[in-house]
Amino acid sequence: MQKRIAIFLLICALGWVIAVGAEAPSEGLSAELRLRYETAEDSVNDDANAYTGRLALKWVVGDGMIRPVVEVEHISAFLGEEYNDGGANRKSQYAVIADPVGTEINQLYIHIGADEPWELLLGRQELAHRPYPWQRYAGTVSWRQNEQTMDAISLRYPFNEKFEFHGAYIMNVNRIFGEDNPNPTRANFELDGLMLTSNVKVQENIALDLFMFDLAFDEATTLSSQTIGFRVDGTWTTNTDFDFLYSGEFAWQQPDTEMFDDTSYRMLSAGITTNGHTLKFKNELLGSGNGNAFQTPLATLHIHQGWADRFLSTPAEGVSNTSINASGKLSEVKYTLEFNTYSSDEGGYDFGTEFGAMLSYSWPNESRFLAGWSMGGKFTAFSADTGNVDGTSFNDVTKFWFWFQRKFTLD
Repeated sequence: MQKRIAIFLLICALGWVIAVGAEAPSEGLSAELRLRYETAEDSVNDDANAYTGRLALKWVVGDGMIRPVVEVEHISAFLGEEYNDGGANRKSQYAVIADPVGTEINQLYIHIGADEPWELLLGRQELAHRPYPWQRYAGTVSWRQNEQTMDAISLRYPFNEKFEFHGAYIMNVNRIFGEDNPNPTRANFELDGLMLTSNVKVQENIALDLFMFDLAFDEATTLSSQTIGFRVDGTWTTNTDFDFLYSGEFAWQQPDTEMFDDTSYRMLSAGITTNGHTLKFKNELLGSGNGNAFQTPLATLHIHQGWADRFLSTPAEGVSNTSINASGKLSEVKYTLEFNTYSSDEGGYDFGTEFGAMLSYSWPNESRFLAGWSMGGKFTAFSADTGNVDGTSFNDVTKFWFWFQRKFTLD
């Protein structure tokens, strides 16, 4: 542990000196630093406490049409590892906090077309089909200390101001559980994966997202499937202080496993916003059929179906999530309040309820010592209504986070 702390502090010191003291910083060099405390309590395992730090150093080489990009990521744990990191530290007696320690090459790719409206990326990269964190099908899982990146070839091409295409061929997924995880499918997803998406600006306040995923996993074969769908987001602007928001998303999934039935996904959302405050109502259904459920194994899942992460893998009975979310800003403090109820698509099960709250604050640029820094706290409590459903455990969970972070841009 002392060695890991020493390495982390050394890298932090290097990043701090570059960020604060350099008179002529290198163009294209940046860093991210996040210190976080997380605790997890459930009704089965020992209580978990994780004091972790993440430092990522990113270098964009040169300023030409073709630019190599390198990002190294280091995660340390302080005060011992009293948590289950997902299997790498073999501390299964604790509740799960999926932040394994280690140093990895987070990104290593060639960026072609840097000064063009289009871009081609070749190599290990952050790959997502939507902005973070609303990445329902493919994303970076950036809430965790160890990001999810993908070895891929991706192309983004805007045909005009109203239509943009994004496609990728994915060969490997570097998962959040770390390269040292003894379970090979937790360390990596090797696959032949195709992602095709297009964003269409239908009108000034209406956007359409069309998408298709064809994922053929080498080892996790039961997750192999083809998914096709669309999403609509819109705003209805009124002559009052209130604007109305609405979203709808539908998708169909065909598994490669012959014994599995096809499944579907549905999301409907409506909300109202005024003076920087937003209230939303949403229902999201991951359907099931004959013991199989709609799955999204490459997604940023933490933002969906509650912060307690009870449904990272969809139960065979499917899951329906109805939520109420309030967010906004009070003075300089951002807030989010959320309440969720969960039930099954088949079988008539009530899985439970969850309440969460989050506050965050960013110091202004005028602050002498803390300019650019931000801090936050987050809490969630899941209360289970069903102890066990066909072998799937649903136990009570309480989680709390506190973090302190900054991004350094050195160009």
